[in-house]
Amino acid sequence: MKNRKIIIALIIGLFMSLISFNKVYAASAKISVSANKSQVIVGDTVTVTVKVSSGELLGSWRWTIDYNSSKFKLSSGDSTVADAGDGKLKSKTYTYKFKAIATGSSSIGVKNVDVLTWSEKNLSVSKNTKTIKVITQSDYQASLSKNNYLSSLTVGDLTLSPTFKKDVTEYTVSANANITNIKISAKAEDSKSDVDGTGTFNVSEGDNKFVITVTAQNRSVKKYTVIVSVTDPNPINITIDNKEYVVVKREANLEAPANYEKKELTISNQKIPGFYNEVTGYTLIGLKNSNGETNLFIYDEDANKYSKYNEVNLDKIKLYPLEMNLVLDDYINSSIEIDDTIFEALKREKSEYYIIHAKDLDSGEEDYYTYDSKTNTVIRYTDEEVRPYKESIKKYTKLLSILIVETLLIILVLIGILINKVAKDKKKREKFEKLKKEKEERDKHKKVNKKAK
Repeated sequence: MKNRKIIIALIIGLFMSLISFNKVYAASAKISVSANKSQVIVGDTVTVTVKVSSGELLGSWRWTIDYNSSKFKLSSGDSTVADAGDGKLKSKTYTYKFKAIATGSSSIGVKNVDVLTWSEKNLSVSKNTKTIKVITQSDYQASLSKNNYLSSLTVGDLTLSPTFKKDVTEYTVSANANITNIKISAKAEDSKSDVDGTGTFNVSEGDNKFVITVTAQNRSVKKYTVIVSVTDPNPINITIDNKEYVVVKREANLEAPANYEKKELTISNQKIPGFYNEVTGYTLIGLKNSNGETNLFIYDEDANKYSKYNEVNLDKIKLYPLEMNLVLDDYINSSIEIDDTIFEALKREKSEYYIIHAKDLDSGEEDYYTYDSKTNTVIRYTDEEVRPYKESIKKYTKLLSILIVETLLIILVLIGILINKVAKDKKKREKFEKLKKEKEERDKHKKVNKKAK
């Protein structure tokens, strides 16, 4: 009987505890404060989210945002919230934006808080704050890692020369002639750094240059260079403009331009991969320079000459530069660099337009083009638009010449008339003077005769 009473008492106690727990749970609310950043730079904006929630239906709530106005300026969001539910809400979120105005750490939270259930019962509220640190740009830069060193560098199982050291940035590797690709592996000393330039790469005979770039957290860059020298028992060496090149013999190391087909060539009694385009008539082969960089060159089989292949894409037109052999009035000889390629050109002084001579690599046609250096666009050159003006100018020039000649003739006639008039006037004056003198003589004789009588 006694045990039965104890069991009943325990059951009642447990039941009452559950009821009390449910009441406590139901009679509470939570206001959580979070931010998208825990550290900002003076002048930057931080977004703060305030969320009110409860297990009960929310009736109404209010609070005032609490922050240090000497550190932050509220730029978005109501500083005081007084809101109500619709009988369905158990949570609602509000967003604030603050602009950092001074350095230091400060907390953002809420104060003057009241939360009621839908049945207008007060809820006990738990809340938190979010601390945000404000620093200067220079402090931020100083806090970033400057470490842009590698801790390891390998090229497959080949041997680096010299032995790897993090502060040595240039290495060479020797490889047998049968090696067609290599794997470069590298690890940054600082996990916050980024490493580019690793992976598996094709190699060809001669020197092959690879650059591994390490970018530190503060964006400072260090470059490690690896030259993989693949043995070539029979190299084909070419000299172009006093620069040394070696012919690339492996097709896998060359990429054909658009509209070019593979073509096998024979140079120095060795089979060489190349590319050919029927439209342009160009044959391309790969040449590698002393830095291990491979470029395509136009190969003239008949003349055994080489010229670097440059393909410039402008408005979907692929152009290859040609020698400028056009002469135009008021234009001076010049040059223009387009996509790292130099074109001979004609231009007027202080003009942004250039006339270039090029071959259209799609049609194979050679033509002159007007290049707009400001918009980086090109159109086929023509004088059709200015031709009518030139004709008009020529016509008016001819008319002006006729008018000038006619004017000169009129002036000459007038001068002749004037000279003739002057001559006649002179004769008249001379005749008048003569008659006057004769009259004076007669009058003088008359006076003398009169006195004599």
